[in-house]
Amino acid sequence: MRRVAADLGIVLPETPDLAVGLAAIAIIAGAMTLGWAVGRWVGPYLAAFWEKHAGPHAGGLVTRMCALVRYGLVWLVLAISLSIHPWPPLALLLLGFFAALAAALTIRSLARAIQLPRWVAWLLAGFLFIAILADAVGGLGPVRSELDRLAFSIGRRPVSLLIL
Repeated sequence: MRRVAADLGIVLPETPDLAVGLAAIAIIAGAMTLGWAVGRWVGPYLAAFWEKHAGPHAGGLVTRMCALVRYGLVWLVLAISLSIHPWPPLALLLLGFFAALAAALTIRSLARAIQLPRWVAWLLAGFLFIAILADAVGGLGPVRSELDRLAFSIGRRPVSLLIL
């Protein structure tokens, strides 16, 4: 099977990479479960605490406290997981994607809590998602080279996905 895939130009991950990928999936599932549980049971207490101490200045933070705790905890656990072990590329991609997603959702919830417009919240979340995912997979260099590699020409001018 590997030989057929290699003949087609498809690189399959090695068996140890698959095992580490499964470990990364287990870490992601554990982080999401922990985030959900803490957000569900501790989030309302934190919201009540914030509302009690901030009073009329609590704003929309009280209504979004459970989501902030949930996504923030998932982001924290996955960021720690990314930094404590030299993961192979498959696991880096998985952990980086979900860490970036959790970070983006945290920032979106925070931006909506302080009553920024929805489009600003999504824009901030998108920028943070790209930055964290690029950092997890080794920076923007590999992404830039792949986007620049996929190009076509219009006349004498090359147009790549990076330019678009």
